[in-house]
Amino acid sequence: MTSEEAVLADQIAQLGREKAFYELGVLLAKQTEATLYQLVEDDLSRIEAAGAQQTLLLFKGGSALAERGQTQAGDTVLGAISSACVGQICEDNSSAEPDVPKWAVISDRLLGVLPQLGPRSIIDVAFRVLAELKTSGSLPAPCTNFVPMLLDTLGAIGAVEITSADMRAGVDDSSSGGSVRRTGAELKAYWIESACTCKWHAQAAVRISAALRETALSAAQVERVAGRVLRQLDH
Repeated sequence: MTSEEAVLADQIAQLGREKAFYELGVLLAKQTEATLYQLVEDDLSRIEAAGAQQTLLLFKGGSALAERGQTQAGDTVLGAISSACVGQICEDNSSAEPDVPKWAVISDRLLGVLPQLGPRSIIDVAFRVLAELKTSGSLPAPCTNFVPMLLDTLGAIGAVEITSADMRAGVDDSSSGGSVRRTGAELKAYWIESACTCKWHAQAAVRISAALRETALSAAQVERVAGRVLRQLDH
């Protein structure tokens, strides 16, 4: 941790002790996304199981901004923190069990802030989870708590522009070479289809199928998921 990061961490802790969450949110809104990511990484990478107190303060600061009507600033802060948390969960996939205190509280907090996230943040978090599923064939245990609501929230957003950078991140499989417009419903359908297409690790199959079954699906999607689960049982 650099001296600047240490000073910032001390400021966050002090504002937390004072329960000055809006002021904390204002401080966080002045930071770069990289700085917010680093704060979360430093906190959640600690060995001690309860090491999530700083991250929880970051969530409170971002939520305070949203609650005061500073929607864009709140979404920027909460989106960066949420994405960083999911990144840490995926990085620690093998040991990120839901009964470990820090992962339990982070999972619950992610579930709680979903309604405060804007469309771009929802897309980023959803497709970070999908990228992990594609890469490892696994859905980290702490994700099962919030993935159904995450996908339903994704499906409810309006049309958004998907850029070539988004496509490189796996958000869309368009080969147009340029940006395209996609509705949340289309993105959700693509997420589910991609999840059903990729290989599932045997030990994670129950978690993946349970999360998909708890998601609001169309009749065609229910059939697609059911078929994928049956194929998994045959292996």
